[in-house]
Amino acid sequence: MADNTDNMVLRTIYLSKDLDQTLKLAAIRGGCSKGELIRDLILTGLNEKRKDPQSYFVESKGEKKSVRPISPKAKIVAKGKSKPARKKAAVAA
Repeated sequence: MADNTDNMVLRTIYLSKDLDQTLKLAAIRGGCSKGELIRDLILTGLNEKRKDPQSYFVESKGEKKSVRPISPKAKIVAKGKSKPARKKAAVAA
């Protein structure tokens, strides 16, 4: 499955050979690319960290909210939805 990389940034990380091999095998078994698998694992980890109130991923009051990742499928669905038109209030003359 090819990813749409229009809204993505490239990050370079170092992995041990064992970890890379583990990711490669998991991606093959899951029928996805290593990149897709890594993104899924990062999102899963972030969601778990957000459940911990002591985590540095939990926003405090007044703090600017972080951008929540949206799956490519959710973006397609969101694009298809439109906001309902606002009704104009009747003006009494």
